[in-house]
Amino acid sequence: MAALNWKAAISIIPGVNVEVAGEADGDRGGSPKLSEIENSFEGVRAAIRDASIANAAHRLSELGWVAPPNDKIEIDLLYGRAMSFDNTAQGSYSPTQYVAERDLLLREIAACAQRTRLKAIAALSPNYTQNTSEDASAGSPTALSVDHPQPTDALFLKSVALQYPRQDLLLKGVDLAVARGSIVGLIGRNGSGKTSLLHAISGDLIPIDGTIQYPYLEAEFKQQRAKILNKVHLVPQAPPSWPGTVEGSLRLYASLRGHTRVKDSKGGIDFVTYVMRLMRLKEYSGFRCSQLSFGYKVRYELARAMLSRASILLLDEPLGQLDAAGKREYMRHLRTLAEGPTWNMAILISAQDSIALSDLTDNILVVHDRQLVLPTSFFEANGTKVVELVTRAEDREIVEALEALPGIEASFNVVPTRLSLPHGIEASAVVEALSTRRIEVLYMRDITHSPERLLGIVS
Repeated sequence: MAALNWKAAISIIPGVNVEVAGEADGDRGGSPKLSEIENSFEGVRAAIRDASIANAAHRLSELGWVAPPNDKIEIDLLYGRAMSFDNTAQGSYSPTQYVAERDLLLREIAACAQRTRLKAIAALSPNYTQNTSEDASAGSPTALSVDHPQPTDALFLKSVALQYPRQDLLLKGVDLAVARGSIVGLIGRNGSGKTSLLHAISGDLIPIDGTIQYPYLEAEFKQQRAKILNKVHLVPQAPPSWPGTVEGSLRLYASLRGHTRVKDSKGGIDFVTYVMRLMRLKEYSGFRCSQLSFGYKVRYELARAMLSRASILLLDEPLGQLDAAGKREYMRHLRTLAEGPTWNMAILISAQDSIALSDLTDNILVVHDRQLVLPTSFFEANGTKVVELVTRAEDREIVEALEALPGIEASFNVVPTRLSLPHGIEASAVVEALSTRRIEVLYMRDITHSPERLLGIVS
């Protein structure tokens, strides 16, 4: 069986050197050592080089011992899919189909292993750092406040400002660099400028200040703007209802983008059929596009993106009406588009739900106060810790009980009551102060890093 190109299967974050302070100190009190994590990860890599589904699944399962609980669930599910495929797929697919499906599954295993590895290393030490390589050919997946683009950057924004005529300034000073093969989440409140920023990147909206560059595409097309923007694919929040049947419209679109229907010499399927099967659209091939449910319209738009031959994919809140399972599946498909050798796209996806983006994006950026900021910057600027509190006590009694903890700010005009805690004061100290006054705490939840606060709903 032919070996899979490892570099095509997994995108080790370019330009990142992992350093863990104190590795030489020996035992970490039961925590895995860096060398143990890397040895487990190397086992997954070796199995993928050999294109062995069963071995890769076993190696990934072994790597799961260093994974957080949520990641262990994903690893277990992926292990089950891989073993089921290995046991049944040989007789269910043509040779060409089998290789295509196998390679997609290996890429998912590779991406999952990489995410687990990085999270495990990060958990080893607070001194974990990610240092940019001096190699100019390697760029960070996502960067803010960058002076010059790298050749591998798919997208580079510098000091971009957006404003509609006779309206207030929408965005200002937007700096952003996104490398090929990365997925960047973009969240913010309604009207914050997420959609406008995506339209500016697609060329539909002209900034009033700053520059938007496409370094990788500019090198390929020699500053020919029309050809460059033809490689940028935008899926709007409310896509149009395309005419014709699902298969007919996809085949028309594919032909316009340069795809053919020619089958290979081994009797494999053409690319359009392959994409339709991947997105589970084949059974709806004769349906009119207008007859699809919202979930399948989302799949249809992603199928168009796969056929677009684009290098940059922009998605405006595609997750809004998908259930939890649908969101996870959608994000897995995006990972294939980002890391797979067939596509290798740079992807920007806007959303209201940061939780849906957190596990499968390389970074999440917040549109806040007309600017793009990293979540860490947002939280630093908006207090250190926020908790929700429910008691049977009067507001006055809570204020009196908390006088022993100076600096706490209480918001009683929302339900539940919200407390903003200054540095050095933990939620346990609040519980203790309240119990001293015989105030029973019925409910308390730390919402410091919750999606609500990330979107600026909680100050």
